[in-house]
Amino acid sequence: MDFIDKNMWAILVIAASFFNALWTSLTTNKDESMSAVDFTVLFRLYTVLMIMPFAIFYIKIEHFYNLTFWITTIGYAVAEGLRTIFIVKGAKEDYYATYAFVNMSPIVPLLVAPLFSAEKLTFYIIAGTVVTMFGGFMFYKMGKVTMSGIYVAVIGGIGIIVSKIGVDVSNGVSFPFVSFIASVIVFTMVKWLLRGENILDKSVKNLKNKKIMLPAFFSAIATITYFTSLNLAPMTKVAPLMRMNLIFGFLLSYFMLKEIGGWRNKIIGGGLVMLGGLLVYAG
Repeated sequence: MDFIDKNMWAILVIAASFFNALWTSLTTNKDESMSAVDFTVLFRLYTVLMIMPFAIFYIKIEHFYNLTFWITTIGYAVAEGLRTIFIVKGAKEDYYATYAFVNMSPIVPLLVAPLFSAEKLTFYIIAGTVVTMFGGFMFYKMGKVTMSGIYVAVIGGIGIIVSKIGVDVSNGVSFPFVSFIASVIVFTMVKWLLRGENILDKSVKNLKNKKIMLPAFFSAIATITYFTSLNLAPMTKVAPLMRMNLIFGFLLSYFMLKEIGGWRNKIIGGGLVMLGGLLVYAG
């Protein structure tokens, strides 16, 4: 039991990585008539509904009187909104470069953590994060450096930092629950300001979409396990270890979706991610 208690954060991160890869694989063939923003709002709504039974027991009234809680939940929602926009934009410019940079996000908390937190950086954590990033590059065979990719990495890293602060003043359930609600509102406002469309109303009407229910269920599990692990351990350890989702994603795409292209690079990248994860864990 002592081993499980001591390593619960790592168990939760690995679980989050698996379920994150699982729901992503299940939504690979989503309705192409929906834009990325429309799909994100609908998916966030489903995930909120799935988390709600847990949130009832974990949300405390004092959370709502905490200014830091509100700043971080809204801040994370805005960061996720911006990150999604740049991912979509970057994927059109250079798909591989953009998704390679997604895996660079752990470098931001690594650089910032010593400035405002008590998290200790060891050789193993630094080396593990760098090795994990190179593993991500191998996975996506990065083509060129794009500004959208850099924005994705920086904003994603900021999101990790904000999340860590948020869960520290609340917990791994109430923070994402409220933040996802705020995310739906942010995305809705962005679409309304840019296009004059009320996608929230459309998303509510599309809640009968059964194809999203199962992925949203797995997304809810991934969300709770990830944010709870962030509540238990330093973000400089959780963020790079979360890149294990690349390995699970590769295995799921290989066996479930029969996507076998580029498997050599992915095996090498997966090996580096695994090595990086072990170094971070040792740190």
